[in-house]
Amino acid sequence: MSKICQHWSAGKCNRGAACRFQHVGAGGTAAPKPAAPPPPDPAAAAEAWVRACVAENGPILASMVGRLYREAHGRHFADACGVTLNRFLRGRLAAELEFEAQKGQEVLLAMRERAEGNSTADAVPGRLGRGPGAARYAGAELLVVGEADFSWSEALLGEAAASSAARLLTTTSYEAEGELAAKYDGVVDRAARLRASGAAVRHGVDARRLGDAFGDQRRFDVVAFHFPHTGTDAGLAASIDENRALLRDFLAAAAAVLRPGGEAHVTLVHRYPYTAWRAPLVAAGGAGAALEFLGAAPFDFGAYPGYHHQATTRNTSSALDVATRCLTYAWWRPLYAPISPDFVDAEATTSSWRPRRRPRRAGVAWFGVGGRTKLLALALERNRRGRRRGK
Repeated sequence: MSKICQHWSAGKCNRGAACRFQHVGAGGTAAPKPAAPPPPDPAAAAEAWVRACVAENGPILASMVGRLYREAHGRHFADACGVTLNRFLRGRLAAELEFEAQKGQEVLLAMRERAEGNSTADAVPGRLGRGPGAARYAGAELLVVGEADFSWSEALLGEAAASSAARLLTTTSYEAEGELAAKYDGVVDRAARLRASGAAVRHGVDARRLGDAFGDQRRFDVVAFHFPHTGTDAGLAASIDENRALLRDFLAAAAAVLRPGGEAHVTLVHRYPYTAWRAPLVAAGGAGAALEFLGAAPFDFGAYPGYHHQATTRNTSSALDVATRCLTYAWWRPLYAPISPDFVDAEATTSSWRPRRRPRRAGVAWFGVGGRTKLLALALERNRRGRRRGK
């Protein structure tokens, strides 16, 4: 509590409201309290929240924005702002957002790119820069995990079946063959055709435990996981957490079976909530010390003729349409990067690469630490012997 101004009580204070003491007593009445800040504008607060929501979650449906707003504020958007969400978006944020019509009444929202930003996409390093289709995986020993009906593996080979490309392919599923046959049509026939072409087909392979399936000696150039999903129906928040954990465990497992310089590929729908799955993993160090994030490139359904996306559950209506925008994200294992303290790369340790040795001088041995001191001692000993001979 501030002290009372003595000049004010004597009628001599000329600082007015700028005085740092309290104006009470005979000199006048108490100074007026500062006016309270005006209440925040609900529309301005909602505008800031929506802008941050779209920027953080990437492309997101307008209906999903309304759902997240209700979860965060405990009431509907129209009740808080007095106008529907769609009208609000087109009235206040039309210059900042891109609107893309989806099926039915759905609208997909995304932030517009700034002119000084990434107006021209840089070439993605690694295999993603080679383009879609078989060119991306040409000459690579490829491991595919999480296959459903094996139509992607068959489409990848295409006319390359029964060739060296087929012999470089190992394709796997999480479920047993009997479970897949009960869910998807043509699985047994496709698996038989792939085996006949020279590809390896395995069932019951967990993408989170690839080391258990392939041991310490098997290594791949690329490990691909297209459209992963745990299949949970526990709600949106639980689904995001479970699928984040799935991708995190997959990348850790992929690092253990990748050759140095190899890549791990994950394909996801470019829309919330799928964008929330990969958010922590594309950050620096998000995929662990063994892998580094390279970038993302569009996934082109047309590059794989005959491929049909299948949902993890039996609900065929949730399968993706070929027009759905999807991205393939890539991480790579740096050369000679450690994976874990107890992991030993048998292929790297038996390779021809060795640390460069110091050049050896004629007649002189290198002694490592303290070598200069030992060399000086040898020189002194030689001089001493030479003087003895001269005598």
